[in-house]
Amino acid sequence: MRKLGTGYSLYFNMRKERSGSLFQGTYKAKLVTDDNYLTHLSRYIHMNPVELVDSNWKVAGIKNKRTAFDFLDKFQWSSYPDFISEVSGKIISRSILHEMFTPSSYKKFIESWLIKDLEQIAQLP
Repeated sequence: MRKLGTGYSLYFNMRKERSGSLFQGTYKAKLVTDDNYLTHLSRYIHMNPVELVDSNWKVAGIKNKRTAFDFLDKFQWSSYPDFISEVSGKIISRSILHEMFTPSSYKKFIESWLIKDLEQIAQLP
């Protein structure tokens, strides 16, 4: 990851005729050791774009769930639509989560987001 970040920073800085770092802090990685952490991590990642329509959702919960989930279903920069579709994406490997969920049950898992889960998810890196 460091090599990728450094290479992209050099490219970007040369192209934009600027200098300095692009990314704040160092790259961090945490090993996923169990299925519970994996499922919560996937939900956290797939719910992150909700900040674009409800910036305070991680603290106060989602104000308008239907708007948030409609947004997620169509957000082109997320892998979430690939995971809830019956058709396999060209880039994403869904095999690990598909051992635990069907596309429709994964969608229900994401939509079952409860306020108590926010405390657990807020602690993820």
